[in-house]
Amino acid sequence: MRKIFWFFILAICGQPVLSGPDETTNFLIADTASMMDIGILRLNLELQSNSLGYASYKWDENRIKITAPYQNLNGPYDSEEAAEEACSKWVAELRQELWVDPETGKPFLGGTSIASDFFQHQGYHKTNTPETLYEDIDKLIIFECYARYSENVVTITGSLVAKGYSVAKD
Repeated sequence: MRKIFWFFILAICGQPVLSGPDETTNFLIADTASMMDIGILRLNLELQSNSLGYASYKWDENRIKITAPYQNLNGPYDSEEAAEEACSKWVAELRQELWVDPETGKPFLGGTSIASDFFQHQGYHKTNTPETLYEDIDKLIIFECYARYSENVVTITGSLVAKGYSVAKD
């Protein structure tokens, strides 16, 4: 009986243990993060630390879209004007936080917004970086805000580095 017991123990415990990453994990390990991935991550960290929403890259539009936080602007507001004012205030706060003058739509320091800086390497500059890369990144960044009033919605959209924005009312 004792021999059978030890035989089963050795049979069970004597098998090599197979562990390590599965196919999904191996795929993630082999895939590298791009400066776009890192830039979106940094931009999201900045936006979320100030409750200003979230950013994502829209492949089909070739745009970096910043969306206002739904929970902060959900309303419903008493009027169309109040809903528009809520989004307008958010746009001013967003631009201010990303170093863009809310009145002129131009970066405060005359170059680029802080948002474009999130898409660059830290601590060194690659010599093959295009001269207008960060200005071009700023041109890719758009924003969108929705605010409800009654049974309707006000939508404000625009570019980060531009004066004004568009208002649509549904």
